[in-house]
Order: sequence, then structure tokens, then C-alpha cells
Amino acid sequence: MGLGPLFNGAPGESTAYFTFSTDELTLTGMPSNGDVEMNLVSPGFFYVYYNPNPAGDWKDPATFVKGN
Repeated sequence: MGLGPLFNGAPGESTAYFTFSTDELTLTGMPSNGDVEMNLVSPGFFYVYYNPNPAGDWKDPATFVKGN
């Protein structure tokens, strides 16, 4: 059993079933290991949203925090 499709069509912000938001995000780069690169993420709260009818729009960030 899995999640199923993550997008409603071609991958993009307007077709993503799952989105997230955070009030504060700071990434700290770690030394790379060949093709692998990692970042430390600042502590805080991350909110994950599922939207059965995705319609995210980069021009309106509020569209990514709608859902169930």
C-alpha cells in the first residue's frame, strides 16, 4: 500500500496533492558527499496539507495552505 499519485496530472505547484508551510525556515548546508547534499533545517513547526482538488499558485502563497 502506498500514497498513490502525488500530483493530479503533470508535476507542478498547481497539481500537487500535498503541500507544506512553515513560519520560519533556515537551511544550513552540510559538506557534500559526491552527489549527495544535505541541509540542516531549523527547528520549528511544519504544516502538511492534503488538497483533493489541488490549485496552488506561486503568486498567491495562501493557496498552498488549503486542504484537509
